[in-house]
Amino acid sequence: MRLRPSVTRRQAWAKAYIQTLVERDVQDIAQVEHLSQIPYLLDIAAAHCGQLFNASQIGGQLMLDTRTLDKYLGVLEKLFLVQRLPAWGRNELNRLIKTPKLHFLDAGLQATLTRLTPDMLITHRERWGATLETWVYAELRKALALSDEAWYLSHYRDKDQVEVDFVLENPQRQLIGIEVKAAATVQVQDFKGLRKLQTQTGADFLTGIVLYDGAHALPFGPGMWAVPLAAL
Repeated sequence: MRLRPSVTRRQAWAKAYIQTLVERDVQDIAQVEHLSQIPYLLDIAAAHCGQLFNASQIGGQLMLDTRTLDKYLGVLEKLFLVQRLPAWGRNELNRLIKTPKLHFLDAGLQATLTRLTPDMLITHRERWGATLETWVYAELRKALALSDEAWYLSHYRDKDQVEVDFVLENPQRQLIGIEVKAAATVQVQDFKGLRKLQTQTGADFLTGIVLYDGAHALPFGPGMWAVPLAAL
């Protein structure tokens, strides 16, 4: 898709790709009653990328009940288009949100479906936040698949709306927290969620990382680092 020189051609490619999925691959996996809803579901999923998965809201936009929506999303997950990222939690912590977040496995497709263009990196940089986060998600999945140790990937969010984009936990319950920031600078407040997670998990917390669009790794206190996105 990156080889297409214009936004129009990239969007045309995405539409043709999705149409092929609908006509061939979806039906190979499951009997879907309303095939015409799949492209709209992908559009809505792209718009909700990186957000908490609200089945009622998304289903309402498509006039689908939550059971049917869950089935359709399951099909898209089997096609490796989207993935629901589970919420991190422990039995002793009861103020945590348990809702999964929605991510694409192809950030380029998500960007195309939301009509993002390279020029918007300058003019509307804030609109790239969700795309950047979903790109990091896909890169983390690749890295963890190659790791000799089993790491469980999730996200953190509590009822005070404090969050961490990604939490990696190994079988020994040790944690790495990762926050994604679409900016070239990092501030102390960008570590708010990571510090709260560190406080709640104590010695289990290995390190907290804010990935940012800079060139240097910078320390932000014990166990806290700002790390360039290029490190992925």
